[in-house]
Amino acid sequence: MAQKRDLTDSLNNAIEGLTYAFKTQRNFRIHIGVAVTVLLFSAATGMSRMEFLILLLTISFVMISEIFNTAVELVINMTKDHFHPMARTAKDVAAGCVLLSAVNALCVGYFLFVGHFKKLLEGSVGKLQLTPWHVSFVAVGSVLFLVVVAKLLFHRGTPFLGGMPSGHAAFAFSLWTLVTLLQSNLLVTTLVLALALLVARYRVRIGVHTLWEAVAGALLGIFVTLLLTKLLGI
Repeated sequence: MAQKRDLTDSLNNAIEGLTYAFKTQRNFRIHIGVAVTVLLFSAATGMSRMEFLILLLTISFVMISEIFNTAVELVINMTKDHFHPMARTAKDVAAGCVLLSAVNALCVGYFLFVGHFKKLLEGSVGKLQLTPWHVSFVAVGSVLFLVVVAKLLFHRGTPFLGGMPSGHAAFAFSLWTLVTLLQSNLLVTTLVLALALLVARYRVRIGVHTLWEAVAGALLGIFVTLLLTKLLGI
């Protein structure tokens, strides 16, 4: 009987698949670079929540199409032992999915950004301000992304379990930093700090992380959040 995998194993396998695509597929890396650029630009334009949601769905659609194309190519390369015209056709169809998603992204991006771009041309760049929720999203997302990158660089633990640094501590202290910056209620700030400390302490107590891994995660969460919020305008 096959051994059942728990949720953590499934998540780690999924991250490994994304890591493989990032390391081996040039187009996937290009898509990520474009996506990061577009998200940063959307932050600078003060995009509404609905517009930002549409943008995220569009970016996700392009990424999923590229990953699907990679999976189809790998399966075909693994199973075919001689040339078959249908193998090439299957690859072309999968590539067509990526092309359609990219064209769709261009159309969506045009309609979302055309109005904001006109404002920038009219000299309102210096007056634009980011909404706190948007900056918070970018800051926390960047912290989690850097945690995964650090674990891959240190080769310790998995993206969702253990290793250097602690992702839970980074996330908790990133949220505490945002709360501290966005409001001035000392009680709320203290309570959130206490919760962040409890999260880090619990990860150390159950043996998932060492003390230094938890401290590294906390410092990463604090400094990256501070840097991005200052750069983006909070």
